[in-house]
Amino acid sequence: MMEYVTYSHWYSEEMLPPDNKIRCEIQDIISSLTYEKLVQRHRHDNEMLLSEGKKTKVGLQFSLKNILREAFSVRDWIPNPMTSEDCKNPLLIDYYKNKVGATITFNNRVSVGSDLLCFQLAGDIKDIIDLGIYICCTKAFSKKISITESTAMISFEKVTLDLETFKPIVTVPVWVIGLVG
Repeated sequence: MMEYVTYSHWYSEEMLPPDNKIRCEIQDIISSLTYEKLVQRHRHDNEMLLSEGKKTKVGLQFSLKNILREAFSVRDWIPNPMTSEDCKNPLLIDYYKNKVGATITFNNRVSVGSDLLCFQLAGDIKDIIDLGIYICCTKAFSKKISITESTAMISFEKVTLDLETFKPIVTVPVWVIGLVG
């Protein structure tokens, strides 16, 4: 079972009481993960890439994102709703359901700002979401899934620091979930 830590920005956890359906779905998705399943999926994904003549992935982030994508899809979350009509620079949330937007990211930590602004745009300006959910890794788990890229990856610690720093700017409630492993 995957362990995780959370951070509540602008009372986001209070918007998701323990019996809330969305909260239960997110907890079920994360609880169903294990490191062993992730490694097994990584092998499978790399075999598929090789069979397609593509380069294999070293880190496990690609497979982790694939597992989570499938888990959100079977629970009827809408993938990639645009929050901006600007086709040259669309702002995307990974998943949407019942006025909740979820972003799952294991990318370069530079993208934290645009991810958070996307929640702000979707919430305060477009009124698409009432709450954002941001799923990432802790620094320690980043090292476990990608030794070579861990220092450049978005971390739970970086996201929570940025949310504290920019609290007056990012006013949409965001529930940050850091995968611990």
